[in-house]
Amino acid sequence: MKKYMQITISLILLTSLAACAPKINQNPPHNADDLTEPTPYAVYENFSLYFVDSEYARIVKEEHELRISENTNREKLILDGLKMGPKSNQLTSPLSPSAGIHSIKIVSGLCTIDVSEDFLNITDETIKSANLMLHAIVQSLCELDTIQQVKFNIDGNTTAKINNEIDLSQPISPNPAGI
Repeated sequence: MKKYMQITISLILLTSLAACAPKINQNPPHNADDLTEPTPYAVYENFSLYFVDSEYARIVKEEHELRISENTNREKLILDGLKMGPKSNQLTSPLSPSAGIHSIKIVSGLCTIDVSEDFLNITDETIKSANLMLHAIVQSLCELDTIQQVKFNIDGNTTAKINNEIDLSQPISPNPAGI
């Protein structure tokens, strides 16, 4: 009888301890996706990107559908889209595929970009082609409502020049006449 009493008391204690334990979700998830962190929401958005024509006479607008998620920096996305290049074989990307983009800051409508020295895709080294390349980048970025001008720094140098002639110390405004 003593053993029976000990077993009964032990069962009662175990039952009360189990009742005090935290509840475990008894319902399994509906599928394996419920166990993972939610992925950022991604959609495709149209952007107007500007490229230089093959004669280096003007810049031309192309619409590009780029993947954007909730964490996407639109300015960086535009620059990456320019680096990927145009759809048309008759156009040239203003950014070199090896261009390094160190930083992008926007303050009061001014977008300041710190880039590597080889950021422009200049093949003929003329001032006109370099200016067109710069304006293609500026025009593409100024399509965003938050940007009115673009300032380029080269490897941190705020007073850089291209070919010792194009002064990058001042912001550049979009130039619709070059289109």
